[in-house]
Amino acid sequence: MVEKFGWMYRHVNMAYILNRLLLTGLLLTSTLSVADESLASLMQQLKSTTATHMSYQETRTLELMDEDWHGSGYLYAIPPHIMIREQLTPKHLYMGVINNEMYYFDPESDIHYNTRFDENNPLTLSIAAFKALMSADEQFLQKLYRVDFYSTVQSWQLFLKPKHDADSSLRIKISGATGQQASQFHVSQDGETSEVILQNKAQGNQLKPIIEPIIKILTGK
Repeated sequence: MVEKFGWMYRHVNMAYILNRLLLTGLLLTSTLSVADESLASLMQQLKSTTATHMSYQETRTLELMDEDWHGSGYLYAIPPHIMIREQLTPKHLYMGVINNEMYYFDPESDIHYNTRFDENNPLTLSIAAFKALMSADEQFLQKLYRVDFYSTVQSWQLFLKPKHDADSSLRIKISGATGQQASQFHVSQDGETSEVILQNKAQGNQLKPIIEPIIKILTGK
């Protein structure tokens, strides 16, 4: 059942990350001051306190497949405890993390899955990282990952590598234009890669009435 969550569970993601959402998941920011550009200031800018709606385009390169996989859809978040990915293509699916539960819903098959979110499980490591980014918990992020941050006049990049699993092949790169929100993340693991492009659609608490029915669809409650 872990595999059901795709990049949002294993990668990214959702991302999934992110998000993961991911993005995953979900790197929801306003703007970043060039003068104050550092990991600490970036973490604070990544912290979101309002509901957010983003669109995404994802390309996966799979080791055993001749052609890339392409997907698209929407990401929703009500920080700090709700992250949802609605995949529209190639198949309509819902995935998300709500409080300490992970959910998956396949409308076509009318199948619901859910499992406890365990931040210590290597398969949920990337989601734990994105949750830390959403809450600007730099200490927790540093606990999970070796974090490398780089910035130039044009852009910033954040590189994450698992700190306590020397054998893990998981690598995450998050990037954005200087002074702008995160717009792209790249995840690689076990010979597979996922590239996600994010575009902000809307922000604000006026989104909550839109997101709440999606939560009911995802959870089946």
